[in-house]
Amino acid sequence: MNSVPSDDSNNPTGESIKIEWQSFSRPFTPPQKQVLTTLLLILLLVSIILFFLRQFSLIAALISIYFVYWALKTVQPQKVRYLINKDGIWVGDKLYKWSHLREFWFENQNNYYLFFIRSSQGLSHLIILTVPNEKEIVEKIEKHLRSKLNYNPPQPSFIDKIIKFFNKHFEFNSSSETT
Repeated sequence: MNSVPSDDSNNPTGESIKIEWQSFSRPFTPPQKQVLTTLLLILLLVSIILFFLRQFSLIAALISIYFVYWALKTVQPQKVRYLINKDGIWVGDKLYKWSHLREFWFENQNNYYLFFIRSSQGLSHLIILTVPNEKEIVEKIEKHLRSKLNYNPPQPSFIDKIIKFFNKHFEFNSSSETT
């Protein structure tokens, strides 16, 4: 998660490095056992009710959703090397050229800054850079991206506003874990 010092010897293009860091490929916070067990108990309770209603496919769908949630919360993502230079943005071994990038915005989530970059290349058209919450690196990235791309954060949708309201009024992620 710590930044890697700029070192031209590891540069895939041989060009001078502007900004380089290593971070997880997606935001990751270790799960709280209390949350996982509470969700599992709710799932079991709902499954028992659905079993008596003979909704087996719905039970299977709920178990699948819980499994994906569990896997994403417990399996630590791989570390990726991010590099920004004059050619574009490197994410691992993949280069996104500046000519294919259109706009960006960023958000602070948990202990990470997420830089979202719209692209005209690839299937998803959205590149997400995960940056540790280190002010120096975040400021360098933001300054460099602002010089190359338009800063255009999306307008919050109705659902975004509802989620923000509930996050403000109810504590879903407690920072202290009880054991």
